Amino acid sequence: MMYLKVLDLHCFSLKQRWSYCRIRCLMESRKKLLSSLIPIFLFIGFVTRVGYGQDRVHPSLQMAERTRFDAMISADTVALREVLHPDLLFIHSNGLEESADGMVTSIASGTIVYQSFEPRQSSGVQVLGETALVDGLVQVKGLYKGTEFAVNLRYTSVYHKVRRRWLLIRWQSTKV
Repeated sequence: MMYLKVLDLHCFSLKQRWSYCRIRCLMESRKKLLSSLIPIFLFIGFVTRVGYGQDRVHPSLQMAERTRFDAMISADTVALREVLHPDLLFIHSNGLEESADGMVTSIASGTIVYQSFEPRQSSGVQVLGETALVDGLVQVKGLYKGTEFAVNLRYTSVYHKVRRRWLLIRWQSTKV
């Protein structure tokens, strides 16, 4: 078939053949350029969705974090349950591990009373699909079994998106 195209070109003038070749070369170079750019565009789209284009994601994660802090301070167990994943593992800075039910029970019973959560450093956020990692520095004040405490914590919280809401599934904190 290519042989026929070559033969057909002999019917045209030199100027027409030159135009045809130029157009053909341009089309081929555009195809090559486009085929080399497609992986780049796909990568940019993936990175934007997954990690770096988080401007739209930050507010909803920060709101989930703030809602959780406020619910813990006000001992609002209904609001707290709305931001906790059923499989939550909450690891306190003293090594105590609690499930979602255990944490809600501790707050409802007054075993732990949170008085304030004051962010000391803005949170870092990394979104990986339906999971988000949030880390930061916070000063926490409250009472544990009637004993007052005030600690600065470096923390990592892991959120999982369920039905368009971010739910806390892991918390790990360390005293600093």
